[in-house]
Amino acid sequence: MADYILAAWFLIIGIHLILFILFFSGSYLKFPYLLGYEIIFPFIHGPMLYLYVLCVTGRHPGVKIWLLNGIPVLMIGLLLSQLLLLSPWDRLAAYQSGNNGYKLLSKVIKYIL
Repeated sequence: MADYILAAWFLIIGIHLILFILFFSGSYLKFPYLLGYEIIFPFIHGPMLYLYVLCVTGRHPGVKIWLLNGIPVLMIGLLLSQLLLLSPWDRLAAYQSGNNGYKLLSKVIKYIL
């Protein structure tokens, strides 16, 4: 089980790095439909590490542990749902203009992180 969790975590890290590179290189202008998803990934790494360590040490997490570790990711997803439901071009406009509503959301998420 630990190997499967580690493989899934490596996949998540790879996707996170690709989104990070796209965002900071400015290539997100070519792929505006990926904007907003890079915010969720830092919140996934902690629960994945915890679940991996549980499996490596021989304690197999139950369904309750899996659900409890998914709560922070779901909370951030709910906070970002308004942004993620926008069309790609509206998201791009929100990122470029620095919309005040999204600035506040960004500060809240940075504080949570």
